[in-house]
Parts: sequence; structure tokens; C-alpha cells
Amino acid sequence: MFAPVNLLAVFVGTLAFMMIGMFWYSPAGFGNKWAQLNNMSLDMRPAPMDFLGAAIVAFLASWSMAQLIAWVNPFMLAHAMTVGFVAWLGLIAAPRYSQVIWAHQHVTIYLIDVSALLVKTMVLSVLFYFWR
Repeated sequence: MFAPVNLLAVFVGTLAFMMIGMFWYSPAGFGNKWAQLNNMSLDMRPAPMDFLGAAIVAFLASWSMAQLIAWVNPFMLAHAMTVGFVAWLGLIAAPRYSQVIWAHQHVTIYLIDVSALLVKTMVLSVLFYFWR
């Protein structure tokens, strides 16, 4: 059974998730290095369906973190942040490292990607701690 969550907070989390990603992969963030390592150009423009896919991913991440925080019901901010960190470490950072091992992805690409997801996960855990 799913916990009741604040859907407005989930939508705000969705927007925050996407905005962090837009900055992270922009020239002001790590976009130039990431694009270079992926043999891509930042001049490439995403298709509208790419944005729809990104919004769905962001919504699912936001809703899932809201569920985790609702079920754990942390009584201190540090506990909510620990939930976010453990979720990131065990469900994102560790499994994604297999791309470095098996697909021989450059470790810098991995670090850029998982650090973006760490920031997103921590922002969501703090958001849902304060806005349940």
C-alpha cells in the first residue's frame, strides 16, 4: 500500500529534480566536460519527447522519495537526509558503477552523473521532510 503524500510537494520536487539536471549538464555546470567525454555537442537540442521522458523520470523519482520519507517518518532532518543518502548509495551509485566495470564508461562520466543524482536525492529528501 502506498503512503498518502503531498502531491503539490511531489510536483515541486519534480521541477527541482529537472532544474538541477538542467544546471548540472549546462555549460555553467559540468555539461562541457560531460559532453566531451560522451563525444556529444551541447549544441544538440533535445526533442520534445526527451523532455516528456525527463519529466516522467523526475516525477517517479520525486514520488518515490516522498513515499520513502512518508514510510520512514523521520523525526529529525538528519534522519531524512540519511534516508536520501542510503537510497542514493545503494540504489543509484553502487548499481550504476557497473557501467564503469562492464561497459567501460569513463569514471568521470560516472562521477558527474551520480553526483547530480546525489544532489537531486538529497534535495528531495529535505523537501519531503519539511513538506509532508
